[in-house]
Amino acid sequence: MGYKTPWGGYSPLRHSGESRNPGPPRESNKLDTGFRRYDGKRKGSGNFWPWRRFNILLILLGLCLGLNAASPDFAEIDRLYLYRHLGSNLEESINRLQSMDAASPGNPDILWRWGRGLVKLGERQTKKKGKLIFFSLAEEKIKQALALKADNAEAHFWFGVVLGRKAETMDFLSALTLVGPMKREMMTVLSLNPRHAGAHYFLGRLILELPGGNRKKALEELEEAVKLAPNCAACYPTLAEAYLDAGDEYKARLTLRAALAIKKPDDPAEYEIDLENARKLLEDIGE
Repeated sequence: MGYKTPWGGYSPLRHSGESRNPGPPRESNKLDTGFRRYDGKRKGSGNFWPWRRFNILLILLGLCLGLNAASPDFAEIDRLYLYRHLGSNLEESINRLQSMDAASPGNPDILWRWGRGLVKLGERQTKKKGKLIFFSLAEEKIKQALALKADNAEAHFWFGVVLGRKAETMDFLSALTLVGPMKREMMTVLSLNPRHAGAHYFLGRLILELPGGNRKKALEELEEAVKLAPNCAACYPTLAEAYLDAGDEYKARLTLRAALAIKKPDDPAEYEIDLENARKLLEDIGE
């Protein structure tokens, strides 16, 4: 059918388009930590010394806790990644991460994003050798991230993805040796973040593809992925396949229609292909 393999997890790359426009900013899923930056100005009048002393104490506390006063802002990096199908956005995001790493080395959130981008560059390669070069570079960066922060859910997720991408280049029996490690990575992700839709999707798709896989478990994982990420257009065709595999054509149809109704996809770079997959599957079942 041409649908996503399990190895790519939540959003395998398909590259198209020529525009260098990075696309519109994300509107609804920016992380708000609740912290607000103090601008150094005290409202009102009076002695400023207590505020200076308070700021000094905050600085000392930050040093004791190992906090980075100049934490990177990943909003633009992530936006370029989400619109990676446009122009050279993917390459630009990687270049920026490389510069950020040079300026502030040892940040796991820079490294796993760098690895994520390298995975997508590898997917663009047409030859096995080229793919493996980028996948190996991605694996190296993500391992560095995990060495710095072993409980980083996104690093574990992308490590599982890169293992899957490497498995795609292998023969079937060799690829089977990576199934266990991939499952362990996704289970680790879910132990750290039970609401990680990508990990639920990855597990569901992986189980669905395996000979003799637990179809009920696959269906549960895919249903959970859609529940957690209703705008994940990639999830719906796979869930519909699972329903068809269980003999439930009615739910498969409803699922595919829901995919076609998505207006604000979580992953714009994949949106058109995901919709095409849904349309094709609907045609195959006679609609």
